[in-house]
Amino acid sequence: MQILNLLPFFALLGAVYAETRGECLEREAAASIASAPYEADIAICYHGHNSAYSNDGNTNKSSDQFGGLRWADCHGVGLDCFWMKTYNIFEYWGDAGSDNLAFVKRNDKCEYKPVDKAIWCHEYH
Repeated sequence: MQILNLLPFFALLGAVYAETRGECLEREAAASIASAPYEADIAICYHGHNSAYSNDGNTNKSSDQFGGLRWADCHGVGLDCFWMKTYNIFEYWGDAGSDNLAFVKRNDKCEYKPVDKAIWCHEYH
């Protein structure tokens, strides 16, 4: 009977916490790096116009530099998620707030440049 009395409390806890879009992006980026080959340097998820999912920009999409391109959903918002490795660049043309961009690096070969709206992957920076 005491368990039944606690049910409203647990229901309230579930209603209070809802994953934010930023947390969802982080989770999807982590899933992308987890499924990437060990040579991948970074996994990125982005919502908006970007060089990974369009013919714009300079992302090298050859299979030895780039892969795992997939669409993910964060609470009704579509994300482009993928991995890439050195030498490559990811470019975007929208907002880069935590609601739109998340990435997970395996090493220090990739550098986020918010002013340039890009992530550069190269041996040394």
